[in-house]
Amino acid sequence: MPSTITDELKSQQAQEYKVRNIFNKYMFGIISMQQAADELGYDKPDAKEPRGPLNDKGAEQEKRQDQNDKSDKKIRDKAKPQPKKGESKNENPLANYPEHLLNEFLDWMNNK
Repeated sequence: MPSTITDELKSQQAQEYKVRNIFNKYMFGIISMQQAADELGYDKPDAKEPRGPLNDKGAEQEKRQDQNDKSDKKIRDKAKPQPKKGESKNENPLANYPEHLLNEFLDWMNNK
């Protein structure tokens, strides 16, 4: 049992990282919902299929972001200089992952 608030914070942060890693493995098709539930310590998933977003704002934002990305390719913004040699614009493959889905999943997990 955690003895201090700092210990509890570390425990919650570790749980968040674990959930994110399992969620990403599921979203990349590496594991099934049943395997995700097993790794998180549950007997089975709550639903047969994954839940969708609670609202459609995420889809609209993704569509606008795609349009902006296409526009950025045509005309580079002066405030966004070209990456220097050896630097990668997106070093993390999850950098463009829809955060709203991950956040909804984490909220769902915390409410269980």
